[in-house]
Amino acid sequence: MSRRLYGFLTDIINENGALITSDSTSVALASVSVKDVVILFVPGMDVGIFSAKLPVRNDNEARHAAAYALEDEIAVAIEDTHFAIGSAGEDLQMPRQVHIIAKETMRVWTDYLSTMPMLAQAILVATPSVLRPGDVFETDGRVMANMADKIFSVEAAMPAKMLDVLLNGQQAQLVSRSELLQKLAERDEPLSELLDLRQGVFKAEKGKRLQSFKQWRLCGALACLLFIGWFAMNFLQTYGMNREAEMIDEEIREIYLELYPNAPVTNDYMRALTRATNDRISKTQTDFRSSSATLYNALEKLPGMELRSLSFDRAHGGLIARISYADFGDDIVLKSVLGEAGVSASLGAARQEGNRVVGDVILGTEP
Repeated sequence: MSRRLYGFLTDIINENGALITSDSTSVALASVSVKDVVILFVPGMDVGIFSAKLPVRNDNEARHAAAYALEDEIAVAIEDTHFAIGSAGEDLQMPRQVHIIAKETMRVWTDYLSTMPMLAQAILVATPSVLRPGDVFETDGRVMANMADKIFSVEAAMPAKMLDVLLNGQQAQLVSRSELLQKLAERDEPLSELLDLRQGVFKAEKGKRLQSFKQWRLCGALACLLFIGWFAMNFLQTYGMNREAEMIDEEIREIYLELYPNAPVTNDYMRALTRATNDRISKTQTDFRSSSATLYNALEKLPGMELRSLSFDRAHGGLIARISYADFGDDIVLKSVLGEAGVSASLGAARQEGNRVVGDVILGTEP
């Protein structure tokens, strides 16, 4: 009998989490079968959740359309971004869900899943996207919310006034990670309503585990018919697989040593690379908190300016603030105030919108 199992991907990778059923029963990874449906929740801080009109029904074309529809809303290069889209309704003029994430992050996650046969077909879902309207939870220093017009996840340590604006004054319910996982699992949403991030080039290969099982059964049948022939074939296949695994391990080792030449020697470079990646993400999130606090304090000194949106450019390490102000040149004043506070900034493109000017200010980068 098939089961639907839930877990947090990062906890599974770090070996400090487990899968559970919708009634919160813990399930060991080793007991997961090919019939089970595994849903792994990924950090909302890594996924941007939007909606856009995509007047095409073909999913590949819709993903391309989403890239251009949201080009002005994201602060990273389109070619470095993966777009996952929700299912289309009968009316193509109705907005569809669009989730965006860095391609490199998706590669790290899917590469890990490919090494775990029981998770090879796992569905990857952004944690905040499963929240019900009005839900606001805080866990492990993160706040995730499903508000009337936006679904998002931010750091709980961001300036209180900014957080209050984002949450429309609503207080977050404090829960542990295990309690949050139980709440998500209890909802047991239909699969058609979940937006799987594994689309396009990151789509899971259907039937891979079943095909592997059939190959082993075929080997057993051949052994009964001709033991010597099976033994020879099995030996050659095993030798080839071991050689391929050794080559992959060597490539991972070379990549790790190239990125971290002074790192100590380890027996598991795959795990070391994953942890190093998580450390880099953690440092980036610390910069986001510090820079956003400085920006908010600067805006309080300039009442004529209004913050439209915040986004983080992982490629260049800069926090991009979209600001609305009265006249061209006002952004130079904001840059000066930020510089006095010890934060470097450069000015991006600006354009006229009605009687206001809207421009980008990039924090953490030199002009």
